[in-house]
Amino acid sequence: MVRCQMNFKRLSLTDIKIDIKRIPKKATLIKAMEEADVKTKWENSSWGKKLVVQKRRASLNDFDRFKVMLAKIKVRHFTTIWFISVGHDFFHLLNLSFFI
Repeated sequence: MVRCQMNFKRLSLTDIKIDIKRIPKKATLIKAMEEADVKTKWENSSWGKKLVVQKRRASLNDFDRFKVMLAKIKVRHFTTIWFISVGHDFFHLLNLSFFI
């Protein structure tokens, strides 16, 4: 954790909050962050989860990307089958036959 000046444009507010004095020492800041369990709160937030997924997707090799492509094709196939069997009846129940 390197402390430096940052522009306000680059910062974003979150719901995670720690009660500390204005200019704490590094040890005090680390202790306050550990007591407030900031790391766990960040990992459980949707923003933190999204960053983990982005990092994992960026580290995929060619074969892993191929497997992801096959999984998407399989999901699309089963979604189409579901729509043909169940969704068709669903739209008829709602009298939305112009979608079919």
